[in-house]
Amino acid sequence: MLDTAEKKLFFTLFYLKVYPTFRVLGFLFNKPLGKLVAELRLYRQALEQALGYKIALPQRRLQTVAEFLRACIKRVPHLATYSTTSVSLGVSPDTLVLKRPSVAPF
Repeated sequence: MLDTAEKKLFFTLFYLKVYPTFRVLGFLFNKPLGKLVAELRLYRQALEQALGYKIALPQRRLQTVAEFLRACIKRVPHLATYSTTSVSLGVSPDTLVLKRPSVAPF
């Protein structure tokens, strides 16, 4: 529970730094979605008032997992050659193709 000012500040700063979806944030902090959004808005307004300026989050531009992976590879090129014992990705951001795993019917 967010029962102290320190916990409320951590909750707010965590959201602003990590920028998770509300579902993930609710899971991590064990809060229902409706209450989570209302509390975050309240705490964020208090933080902005204390700081004396509005906090602007970056606009999310990525719409798909493939776009996310391409962005990661562009920032960290060695991810394109990441390998495990059974898989070698060896892809470039321009040729990345994601395939859905096949699911056996029941």
